[in-house]
Amino acid sequence: MFSLLHTTEAPVCIVYPAAVTNYAFDAADILASFIYDISHIRPVLECDTNVDPGDRKIILGETILEESSAVLGRIGYGECIIVPLGNNLVIATRTESILPQAIHALMQSLVWLNKALCFSDQIINKPFFSLGMLKRIPLFPKGKQVHCRKSLDLCDQIVIEEADRSAYDQYQCILTADQFEKTYENVICGNRFSRYKKQDCSVYVYYTPFNHTVRILAEPLSNAHIDAPSRSYNITASPLMTVIGGRFSTVSRYMNCDSGSGNMGYVFRMDDGRFILVDGGMDSGNYAENIYRTLTAQAPDPENIVIACWFLSHTHIDHIGAFLTVAEQYSKKIELQEIACNFPSMTDASVFRETWNTRRIKEHIYRYFPATKYTKVHTGEEMHFGHVRIEILYTQDDLVRQQLSLANETLNTSSICMRVYIGGNSVILPSDCDKTANKILVDMYGNYLKSDILQVCHHGGWGGTTAFYSVVDPELAIFSTSDELLPKYLQIQYNHDLVYDMHVQEVFNNAERCKTFPLPYHPSEKNLPPDPKTDLLYTEAKQLEALAELETMKNACRNLSCSNND
Repeated sequence: MFSLLHTTEAPVCIVYPAAVTNYAFDAADILASFIYDISHIRPVLECDTNVDPGDRKIILGETILEESSAVLGRIGYGECIIVPLGNNLVIATRTESILPQAIHALMQSLVWLNKALCFSDQIINKPFFSLGMLKRIPLFPKGKQVHCRKSLDLCDQIVIEEADRSAYDQYQCILTADQFEKTYENVICGNRFSRYKKQDCSVYVYYTPFNHTVRILAEPLSNAHIDAPSRSYNITASPLMTVIGGRFSTVSRYMNCDSGSGNMGYVFRMDDGRFILVDGGMDSGNYAENIYRTLTAQAPDPENIVIACWFLSHTHIDHIGAFLTVAEQYSKKIELQEIACNFPSMTDASVFRETWNTRRIKEHIYRYFPATKYTKVHTGEEMHFGHVRIEILYTQDDLVRQQLSLANETLNTSSICMRVYIGGNSVILPSDCDKTANKILVDMYGNYLKSDILQVCHHGGWGGTTAFYSVVDPELAIFSTSDELLPKYLQIQYNHDLVYDMHVQEVFNNAERCKTFPLPYHPSEKNLPPDPKTDLLYTEAKQLEALAELETMKNACRNLSCSNND
């Protein structure tokens, strides 16, 4: 039995990392409360940067203390171990989500006896493991681990800063030596991406030079996309892009304008007659009907509608709602081969009250599309469907960095940014990506983002940047809002720069319209809305005010949706 003297004059100090996660601080707080309950002596609670080296300590997580380093060398990712060192009890882990499990076991073994905290030998040097794949992957050789974060679909991410290309290459060698098999590799503008597999474990690793960061994503192999053989389908149709419009409300108002129409939805018809869908619009109104009508009108055989993949950019109801309704009303009339997304964890979703929508998506997949492949996409992946190529340029994985994550931003920042190469056109779809995501995209890729067609960020509202739009530099810019709001959105500085100062030849706003573009599409003449030359709205104060109003509107729509489903 290991014991630590704990007195009023010299209480035990519980130490947690300064780069704190909710797991580490909660574990420290829970343990401190338990010790106070059994001893009636309150321990000291302190982060690792302020602790006195002479204190008797219980050390949690991956601290900067030498004791942590000594024990961490014995374990890998996804592991936790409790080790006594001198007058200290070290609870070491690189994966702090395991701490609640370890702390629970520690408290069960802990008794207060003769002014000392006594710990049973049963928990000493006993390893605890995460439920995911982290414990099965090797350690990264260099750099500084700054975050370990969970995502949905049993996906865990390790973020290593102060890394370089040589460390990335070395890690690939380590994976190979550990009998992981490389299944994918890609290089874009010096950014390097690779996937490895071993049995049912997938490791997706990528290095981004602009911030000297390596990201390691460990997940079930079933999450990974697998390209189907190109010979499976023949050319039977001409490629098309249909922008889906619709109306979900007659009373919704934003910036003193009608805001009840628009929303983002795309239907791409491939040359083999199958379809690729991106988002779709609200669960209310006529979005699902418009999608199904488009599919039946464009399918070579309306009795055999095949969707190769449906991409869902993020969980806001105005993006995933139509998918839910299509599933409920038309799932028996279509074949959906794959669903692709990258959603954050339920913990992160709860910050934005989005757990309900995340649950509904999974419930609908299980109920209505039980045979459909479910894919979690990652930045740098290239996916092929027949003759269509899709690049995943940004996901919420890219947002996680030291002490920061999606919880520091907005849920819009979790949007996938993807580019579709189809019928001789390149179409970039950033969904609701905001300025944080825009900056990451520009820093990662620069002019490589040049595309023919752009879906303007966040329906054309607050979210874009001039820097992002200038490198995309499209011919066709697509807004997805009401006709009343469009002139207001064109007064925002970056939208004005895009439409009137770059090389845009045509602007299309969907509102309640569904428009089909034959591909390749290049505007033959300029077709721009009137220029609102004065009263530009781009100021930080007005942006914050508009964002607050928009969030209020989304909450009202979310509450209406929940009421309709009760």
